[in-house]
Amino acid sequence: MLRKKKERAQNVGGIKRRKSLRGEVLAMMLPIVLIAMAGLSFLGYYTAKDIITASVNERMELNLSTAVEQIDKSLVRNRMVAEALARSAEASADVMTEDNFAKLLPGQISSNAETFGAGVWFEPYAYDEKKQYVSLYAMRKNGDPVYEAGYSLGAGVYYTDQEWYKAATNIQQPAVWSSPYYDDFTKISMVTASAPFYDAAGKLRGVATADVDLTALQKAVVALQKGANDTVFLVDGAGVYIADKDSEKLLKANVTQDANASLAALAKTMLGEKTGKGSFDIDGNHQLAWYTSVPESGWVLFMASPEAEVFASVNRLAMMLTIICLIFVVITGVAIVIGTNRKVIYPLKHLADATGHIADGDLTVQVDSKLQNEFGAVFSSVGRLTVRLRDYIDYINEISGVLDQIAVGNLDFKLQNHYVGEFEKLKLSLENIQASLSKTISVISISASQVDSGAGQVAAGAQALADGSMRQAATIDDLSMSLSQIAGQAQENLQHVSAATECSKLASSSVDEGNAHMTELTQAMNDISDASRKIADITKIIEDIAFQTNLLALNASVEAARAGVAGKGFAVVADEVRNLAAKSAEAASQTSQLISQSVAATARGAKITEKTAQILKDVQHKTLTASESITKIERASHDQTDAIARIGDEISQVSSIVESNASAAEENSATSQEMSTQATVLRQEISRFKLPEGE
Repeated sequence: MLRKKKERAQNVGGIKRRKSLRGEVLAMMLPIVLIAMAGLSFLGYYTAKDIITASVNERMELNLSTAVEQIDKSLVRNRMVAEALARSAEASADVMTEDNFAKLLPGQISSNAETFGAGVWFEPYAYDEKKQYVSLYAMRKNGDPVYEAGYSLGAGVYYTDQEWYKAATNIQQPAVWSSPYYDDFTKISMVTASAPFYDAAGKLRGVATADVDLTALQKAVVALQKGANDTVFLVDGAGVYIADKDSEKLLKANVTQDANASLAALAKTMLGEKTGKGSFDIDGNHQLAWYTSVPESGWVLFMASPEAEVFASVNRLAMMLTIICLIFVVITGVAIVIGTNRKVIYPLKHLADATGHIADGDLTVQVDSKLQNEFGAVFSSVGRLTVRLRDYIDYINEISGVLDQIAVGNLDFKLQNHYVGEFEKLKLSLENIQASLSKTISVISISASQVDSGAGQVAAGAQALADGSMRQAATIDDLSMSLSQIAGQAQENLQHVSAATECSKLASSSVDEGNAHMTELTQAMNDISDASRKIADITKIIEDIAFQTNLLALNASVEAARAGVAGKGFAVVADEVRNLAAKSAEAASQTSQLISQSVAATARGAKITEKTAQILKDVQHKTLTASESITKIERASHDQTDAIARIGDEISQVSSIVESNASAAEENSATSQEMSTQATVLRQEISRFKLPEGE
């Protein structure tokens, strides 16, 4: 038992070393958890990225819209200054003097802080027929609005040739913005809102302007750049830089011709769409860009940030999700190991130990489990299996006891246990064996008794047959001796007949001697007659013996038929005995016929002898007749001698047959005695079996 436990422990240990269920569970669950966490992480990452992207878009669009709104408001206010001047000049230009304009223009500048300068510019000779160019202008100096009388753009430079003036003369709207430009006189970058004004006839009289210093706007746009790697600039509708951190580009460079091809391509798209978003690369860093147009001027404000910085929080989130995923996987693995140990490994070890004890034949082991899952069901099944195995052991013990009883010949048993399953078939089989053996033993017992009885009868019949055969053999011997005597007498009779023949020739001289011989012949014939009668008696005895032998053989056949298979040998012997009896009867019949013929011949010889005696009295008168009679006697004697010889041969055959019958009868007797002995032994063996009551 200890060795089996060690082997079981080694086997269990071997299984653990080869493949651990804990490892299999981990190998099965961790990839699933890892894939699930990775999926959740990717989902969270991309969801967060979408959210952050939406937030960034919203924030950037908000920043853009806020900045554009401020720019637009500033431009609108400056445009309104130009329009207000144009309406004033249009309404009162005929009555207003330069002094009036000298007061009006600074006041307009003071009303809007973003306005650098304001002016009223008349068509040639439109204000004063004596003056070709009249330019009334006020601008800020040291922050204060100052009127400039006779403002000049420079020698040989005429305001009517300026783009901001020309643009206003060809419009159908109240005002128009010029392209940004650098003013050489003031040394600042500016943009001008131009508003035309007309006389009562609707003829253009001039243009009112409001100049905006772009310095503050440029600073405000550059201030929108939050990060060192951000890109913020403002361009006009043609793509010329208005505001950028690189001052060298202002009002000189065009973004569509930038050295960065990806930025230039995006700029072309931007100028076409005016509002949208895109991306470009700077020094291998991917930049995300947003842009929108300023409604008032058609300018485009552009803002871009490195994608890595935009999604830095997303990347940090991805890193955090990865770390959380790994931590969760580790925690899940530990939880799986602990749960597997508690819910699977430990119950399986307990179950393996219990089943190992059961396999070693220890059915006293207790298999208990409080688990309410499939393992609990398995433990319950093993417990029921243990109880069932105990029942099976009871079945086996009872069956072993029953088989031991059958081995000693006791068929009087009854199975007490309630058998279930396959053992119920075994119980039914044992009960069928009991019934079959009981029936077979009963039949064998009855057959043994019948065989014993039949063997006794056959033995008695065989013994009687042997005795009869012995007597028949003795009788045949006597008959043979008598036939030998008859044969001698017949030979002697033949000699006498020969002598009688000789005597008949000498009858005439020896009548007296012939009479004497005839007397002897008569006596001899009487002896032959007596012997023939004795032979007839012996033949009768042989026929009786053949009849008895045939009857005995018939009885033996009947008994052999009763004995069934065990009597087949006796039936063969009985048939042979019957055949011998038939042959004996046939030989006796033939012998009887021969003897009858001999008696008849003897009777005829006696008559002839009598006649011869009578003839001898008158021999002299009937010598010829006597001679013929003697010749006939001689022939008859020869025939008698031959018949007696044949009878001797037949008697020899009958003697051989009788001897064979006697030998067979002795063998039958010995066999019958042996069979009787075996039947006795069979009954003794059968008596060892104890049959149920009533069998």
